[in-house]
This record gives sequence, structure tokens and C-alpha cells, in this order.
Amino acid sequence: MKGNVVSFLPSKGYGFIKGDDGQDYYFKLSAVTNLAEVKEVVAGDRVSFDEHATAKGYAARSITIEQIHTYVIPSAFLESKGDSIKGWEVLELGGYMAQAYYKSPDDAKRAMIICAKNAGANAVLNVSYEKSSESVDNYTYSTFYYSGQLAIVGKKSHNGKRTKDEICQLKVTADNLYQKQIARNETERKNKNIAIAVAIGVPLILALFSRNFMWLLASGAILYMMHYFRDGYGSWLKPIKNFQPKQETHDQRSENESLWNGM
Repeated sequence: MKGNVVSFLPSKGYGFIKGDDGQDYYFKLSAVTNLAEVKEVVAGDRVSFDEHATAKGYAARSITIEQIHTYVIPSAFLESKGDSIKGWEVLELGGYMAQAYYKSPDDAKRAMIICAKNAGANAVLNVSYEKSSESVDNYTYSTFYYSGQLAIVGKKSHNGKRTKDEICQLKVTADNLYQKQIARNETERKNKNIAIAVAIGVPLILALFSRNFMWLLASGAILYMMHYFRDGYGSWLKPIKNFQPKQETHDQRSENESLWNGM
């Protein structure tokens, strides 16, 4: 008989299968014959099994789970203050934080999400939020800062179209975006230095030739306006220091298989 797992309680070690014959079959985790290979039982798993009638109803035994190699990803971008998202598996964790800084909390959060999407993420984890106050002359205003770690989440599904390797391209995409960010920042730094040189040099030359030192005041005014109107707002990627992506070692796999086999 074939069917689909409709529910499973890991804490209790049992669940139910909806058979292709329309009947509900009770099963225990110990009845799964290939648990060491599939590692887990989740709702939606396609299974084959031997059906048995018991005093309490139908039961499934000698269950074989068809291994799933494809995943579905969320249709909407996801966020979490923790390191996981309920109902989804973290397929790849990025080595960057998406950060944004704006006068509006909504703008800051939106910019963080856009930055993460551009880096190839479909979720951010460990999201943090800060509010601070800044002053320019006699004007005080609030600024808002959002930060979240890049991640790709998904879940195994027979309806999935792509494998994990096909989905997990976060490192490559984020690295490319970060390199572009570095190049853009360097260009902006050079342009700023040129603007400062012009703001100082041109009035100074005019003052020397015209002996009208009002040009120096003009230079000071230009520099002040450049400083006053710089907002510093935007979004960016920040590398996580000493980041090491989690990888399952051979010893961990052996230990996991022993745990499954012992259940």
C-alpha cells in the first residue's frame, strides 16, 4: 500500500498515514525501515507500507519513506528575532548582516529586507532593532537601525522544483554584492575628496588672484552645506566576524544514524 504521512508527533514517536485507499493508518516511528537514510518523518512524506487491521483500527508497518530531494521556498520574505523560523528549515546561513539606517522605522526595515533580497536571501534571522536620537545644531531627530542575518529557508516537498544545491546560492550572490558595495564606497569616497578639493581650491585661487577674501567665506559655507546635508542613510551588508557555516561532520552523521537506529 502507498500513502502520505498526514501527521507526526516527534515527541511521542507516532503519527498517521492517509492511505491511497482513503483509510487512516496509525504508525510508530520504529516501523520506519529506512529512517537512517531519510533522518526524519514529516507531514507530506510519500510512503509505502504493509497495512494491518488491529482492535483499535488500521495500522501501518514495514514503512518505507520515499526520499525527497526537492524543496519549496516561502512565497513571502520571512523574518525572525531568533535563529530559526517555525515550519521552515534553514538551508543556508549567510556570513553577512543586512543593515539599514533611516529616520523612519518602516523605511529602515524595508531597506534591510531589500538589501537581504538583493543578496539572494529569502529570510533574515537574529533581527535586531535600535532607536537613537541625533542632533544637528538645535534640531533633534530620531534615527532607526535594523539588522538581520542573511538566510535561505525552505522545506522538503514532493511538489518542490529545485534541489537544495540549486536553491543555496546565497554565499556567491552575497559575496558579489559585497564586492560591489566596496567598489561603490570607494567611488563615493573619491568623489567626496574631489568635491572637497574643489570647494577649497577654487575659492582659494580666486581669493589669491582677486584679493577678495570673501571667496574663503564661500569655501567655508560650501563645506558646511556639504556636511549639513549629508544624511548617511541607506542599507549595506556587514560581514560577520569569524563566521563559519555549519556543516554536518562524518562523526555527527554517524551519531545521528545511531540515534535514529536506536529508536
